[in-house]
Amino acid sequence: MAISLIYYEPPRYKEQFEKETGSCPRHMLILLLEGSFSCRTQGTEYRAERGQVACFPPNVPFERKIEKPICYIQIGFYAAEGDPCAAALPAGLLSVDKDQVESIGRKIEHAPAFYEHLTSFLITQHYLNSSSSALQKQSSDREMECVISYFFEHMSEKINMEELAKTLHLSYTGFLWKFRRTMDCTPLEYLQHIRLQKAKQLLVEGDLRINEIASCCGYNSAYYFTNTFHKVYGISPKEFRIKNTQR
Repeated sequence: MAISLIYYEPPRYKEQFEKETGSCPRHMLILLLEGSFSCRTQGTEYRAERGQVACFPPNVPFERKIEKPICYIQIGFYAAEGDPCAAALPAGLLSVDKDQVESIGRKIEHAPAFYEHLTSFLITQHYLNSSSSALQKQSSDREMECVISYFFEHMSEKINMEELAKTLHLSYTGFLWKFRRTMDCTPLEYLQHIRLQKAKQLLVEGDLRINEIASCCGYNSAYYFTNTFHKVYGISPKEFRIKNTQR
């Protein structure tokens, strides 16, 4: 996904927020490594604790207060307009693995590239882990919600769009029209997007070989997967892994 890093703060300790009420002109993430704080925003309240990531969307008012002294990482960024992963970001806690957040705190690098990758990784993980992303919630069309869930559950398999249309009792043309109207893209474009986002996650999280990642993400050819990845991101999967896993 495309983000523009505005600022980042390496781990620091704080007993009180400098800004307890207000809003941010850009997206902001707080990775909590120690302590806790409470926050009220958009009429709801939540409590952030160790290993969690809180998101503050642009221009959304908040009231927050530190309950136990915190150690945190703070990142400010702009996200590309229309990006589905960014669109799914809540005013609240991200759906990310606590152990991974704590591990990140032990592997901090003081370089913009590190924080750019970290931000993309957290946003992508939230998007993939959330059982009902903001886009799915926004959709009032139950049929398209089922299609999206099917894509996530079967992204490693070959998906026949014409057969999928039949299960919905739609013509193939009607299926394409309905999906585009709901999601503002074609089914194949959406499926490619979530497959490549999953691929990026696998490239930096583990040691699977490129052909294994290709298979996990629904590509029966490592060559085709590599070409598609390069065409979309301007870098090969191998180069992406090296760039984003160097310690």
